[in-house]
Amino acid sequence: MSEIVISLLVILGTAVLVGGLFLYLAYRKRQKEARLVQAAREHGWELEHIQQPMFSGFILKGKTAHGHWSLEVLTEASPRDSGPGSSSISHRTRWRCQDISLPDRAIVIGPLPAGANPGALQSFGVPLLQLALRKMIGEDADWVSGLSQVTPENKALAAKFLCLANEDQDLSRLLSLEVENILLKLPEKNRPVIKLRSTGLEISLPTAQLSDPSELEAMIHLGKALLSAWQG
Repeated sequence: MSEIVISLLVILGTAVLVGGLFLYLAYRKRQKEARLVQAAREHGWELEHIQQPMFSGFILKGKTAHGHWSLEVLTEASPRDSGPGSSSISHRTRWRCQDISLPDRAIVIGPLPAGANPGALQSFGVPLLQLALRKMIGEDADWVSGLSQVTPENKALAAKFLCLANEDQDLSRLLSLEVENILLKLPEKNRPVIKLRSTGLEISLPTAQLSDPSELEAMIHLGKALLSAWQG
């Protein structure tokens, strides 16, 4: 068999493989979208798909006895300075409710950085705590500088989450038994950042994009439990 024929067969095989991969990925995407539509229909959620040049995803909306909520799942492309046509891709999942708020005070609950010890954060003081907050919240961590670290009574929760508040009783009010159980059952990759302040209640996964209906339901369930704990 000539080298030309062999080369053509290799090219053809590669094309078939790549084409098959694209078809499979398209099929998986359609399956995920179908499951999302079905879940929205079953739970009575409003579903809005978003497709813009720089970001895409969807928004779910719903309501409970304690307020209206929305859940955004977005992928965003941000232009970079490294060269023409280059971009940085980021993912975000965020649940929000603006029907409750905490004027003049705030609560922040988020996953401890890998290997971090909550007691060590208190011992080493503000610089290390600010570093942990920036890793957890991002560069927008300056607004929490007035908060104090609070250790929850649940030791299992204290080993996995960093909790801060202006008032200890605010954290105790928000961390109902149901909320604690939900947080402890979440896989490490889905441990969220929870913020209650003057702008409302927010649950976020700053670098993750949830798409599985069961994971979305878990975040919505957490949001409802937080609303119930605070309003109850």
